[in-house]
Amino acid sequence: MNNRIRWKQPLSLCWPVFMLSLLTTFLLCCVLSPTAQGDPATETDQPAITTETAAVDNNQTEAEAFKAAIQQMAVTLFTNIGDPDPVAGSLGDGIAVSSFVDLKKLTRTSSFGRYLAEQLMTEFQQQGYRVVEIRKSTSIMIQEKRGEYALSRDTAEINPNVAARAMIAGTYTLAGDHILVNAKVLDNKTAVLLSSATMVFPRTKLTDLLLADSVSASPQKKHEVTALKQLEM
Repeated sequence: MNNRIRWKQPLSLCWPVFMLSLLTTFLLCCVLSPTAQGDPATETDQPAITTETAAVDNNQTEAEAFKAAIQQMAVTLFTNIGDPDPVAGSLGDGIAVSSFVDLKKLTRTSSFGRYLAEQLMTEFQQQGYRVVEIRKSTSIMIQEKRGEYALSRDTAEINPNVAARAMIAGTYTLAGDHILVNAKVLDNKTAVLLSSATMVFPRTKLTDLLLADSVSASPQKKHEVTALKQLEM
């Protein structure tokens, strides 16, 4: 009889401990489960970006990256200029900008080369340099339902006496999946290289589109060419 009592007491004491152990194990499983911890595999089960949205985002990123690369090239040009004072320095008398041209044929350019020049005009002006717009016509052409036109590439319509101490010029060349671009700031009087920069652009849908309309300059008569003498200070 005493033996039975001695066995029953340990069993009655172990039962609550056994239940507490089960409860503790259950709570640990809940805490350590992938769902409770935010398993990456579970978190990625989100609605996928549609093809249309991804295409728009890619196009925007392409354009922004292209512009950022030009801005980086401009920073290098600013850094390499010996006298960086925009007002009193060697470039204080004005900078003209020309289209970037194909290195294989210096009379050939494209929208790619023209846009490089346009963006560099903006970058230099925003840094305080005096940028001269050589395409400004002497009058504004107004056409009903078409618009107002203040820029021209017709030498008969622009001021032949525009003066600028320096010029931004450059070349580009295709190299497989890349475009190598060299930019230069030149002294118009001495042809001395005042600053230079090199940038490697990746070939993308955007750059290929800008390169697609490549065109060469047509032969001009001597009186139709704006001579370098007219750009000297």
